[in-house]
Amino acid sequence: MTANDFIRYPGIERVTLGALSEYVDLSKAADDAPGFLQRLQAGDPSLWGQDPGTPELSDRLGWLNVHHESMAEIDELAEFAGSLVGRFDRVVLCGMGGSGLAAQVEFAVLGGGSGYPVLYLLDSSHPAAVESAVKEVAPHRILFVISSKSGTTLETISLLKRFWADSAGNGSQFIAITDPGTDLAAFSNENNFLRTFLAPNEVGGRYSALSCFGIVPATLAGCDTRSLLEAAARVDVTLQSSDSLAISAAVFGRMLGECAKSGKNKLSLLLGGGLDTFGLWLEQLVAESTGKDGQGVLPVVERAPRNVSDYGQDRFFVSIGLAHKRTKEESEFLDKVIGVGHPVVEIELDSATDLGAQFLWWEIATAATCAVLGVNPFNQPNVSEGKKNTATVLDGRPASVADASRAELEEFVSARSPGEYLAILAFLEPRADTENTLNALAAAGRRLGIAVPVSYGPRYLHSTGQLHKGGPSEGRFVQIVDTPDRDLKVPAETFSFGDLIRAQADGDYMALQERDLPIIRLPSLEPLIDLFLNSS
Repeated sequence: MTANDFIRYPGIERVTLGALSEYVDLSKAADDAPGFLQRLQAGDPSLWGQDPGTPELSDRLGWLNVHHESMAEIDELAEFAGSLVGRFDRVVLCGMGGSGLAAQVEFAVLGGGSGYPVLYLLDSSHPAAVESAVKEVAPHRILFVISSKSGTTLETISLLKRFWADSAGNGSQFIAITDPGTDLAAFSNENNFLRTFLAPNEVGGRYSALSCFGIVPATLAGCDTRSLLEAAARVDVTLQSSDSLAISAAVFGRMLGECAKSGKNKLSLLLGGGLDTFGLWLEQLVAESTGKDGQGVLPVVERAPRNVSDYGQDRFFVSIGLAHKRTKEESEFLDKVIGVGHPVVEIELDSATDLGAQFLWWEIATAATCAVLGVNPFNQPNVSEGKKNTATVLDGRPASVADASRAELEEFVSARSPGEYLAILAFLEPRADTENTLNALAAAGRRLGIAVPVSYGPRYLHSTGQLHKGGPSEGRFVQIVDTPDRDLKVPAETFSFGDLIRAQADGDYMALQERDLPIIRLPSLEPLIDLFLNSS
């Protein structure tokens, strides 16, 4: 039997294990999948080999059915969104990690509705990013969505303070999305926000794509979220037939976990047909869920892949694209990857709204991967360290971090070993030209024979940052921290946004350094451009 016989799902075109077939027992994975799903649906915390009383374990399984709750409210939500058409031109979504990424993906993949405002995700504390979010739009035509599960997320609340002051406290321009009983919920009610949406307590941030955290902002922008939720409903966890979506997710997750245990712990994502932004959501889900207790799977979005020889033996490839939109070059590259024996799963979506099924499919798969690795999928124990370090820096005890020289950078990169990865962590304003440069650096860096993931700070602190500190000690880290041309005050605080983003960079630098993980800092991208793109 072939690998495809064990993952039968209309969207999965090919499954090729290559040499990994001797390590992965797909027959056993298929036999175990129904039992895994039954225990998952029953909320059995022993699936992950943890103490059943562990916080953020048995009380974090609401994501399995949250799409049904969202569907029950979609008519009222769509009516509310329609009532705002013509009133606003832009929805500025202030949210970090799981409080923002899913909505951005939904808007990018599905597109907004005619006449609806454009969705703009602001998940940066860089002063230039804060300014750009409200640039070229009349101030009264901006709707601010303040999204935070805890209601206390430092970046998000700092943005609230800034925009609240700028609007002179006009609550009719604000919407809150948060858990019940948070400080944000209280503030929104006291200050007459346009609406307050309360999320289920039992749904963790990175598993909240199909809850109000993902669905509300996307609906406000006119996305077809109803079809998205209908697609998610096809992933029926209670359905135990061998060709169900849920079964295929459980089998795939088991396979990914076994791959990681055998050394293939870099998940190379090949995303086509307009699905590029889906990688941002997948990065957080997979890395923050699996990356702890020295275990983990590092997702790497492979931008502009060309040479199969650039990839080491630590890779597991997943290709995701829309039907009939895969280019000839993408297909040829995938064939070459299969030809040299890398494990590959090729997923093809019939339509953009199948993204809804992919959200839930990957959540189930990730939970299954964590069961193989024996880690808690729902906590993030190492994220708090950077937050504490940031607070220390903001309290007036700055870290002493010197910029590396060109020679030090070259020596740092040259000291790499097979199986490591070189993470480029850019505490810069997210802009199209910067994004293009980062993608070019990642593509050029692959010539080193190791994975080169690129991330914006502070975004990654709520995403892959957990794996950097809690996962396998395989990372080498290059921070880029610039000096903003202009700074912005955070009202009612002693620090500015410039202070905040540098403190966040310092805090993560300290956390990585405390673990004896190799890290250097640069003041701009220029030294990396010189090394990777300009060197002969």
